[in-house]
Amino acid sequence: MFDHHHLLKHGAEGQGVVTSHKEIDHDQFGAELDYSIHVQVKFDDGTETEIAHRWTKRGKVGVLNVGDKVPGRYDPNDHSKVVLDMPALEAKHKQKITEAEAVLHRSDEENIAKAQAEIAAQGQGKHKHHS
Repeated sequence: MFDHHHLLKHGAEGQGVVTSHKEIDHDQFGAELDYSIHVQVKFDDGTETEIAHRWTKRGKVGVLNVGDKVPGRYDPNDHSKVVLDMPALEAKHKQKITEAEAVLHRSDEENIAKAQAEIAAQGQGKHKHHS
């Protein structure tokens, strides 16, 4: 077996395509927690390999579906040594969450401002009728 950590740090960057996705574990409400995927990696020289990644954590990388492109790292001298670049996937997922939270926060602020403006307008309308 080869050293995954060494490949993640020093391996050449590549990309693969998710070719299968299978749920392994779910929570009490039926939501998927963990899954396994197979990824096909094709190299510039025409060779290809498939890697399996078991116990992929949805909470850490989101959902990877069949057809998704994913980053990998490989040994340029031995294409059988390939790993999924989990740190890159985790960073991408964190970025998506951060962006989604920012959009939600802006939406909440807009909704609050709109409601406050409506309340203020209603209050002004009541004062005009009573004068």
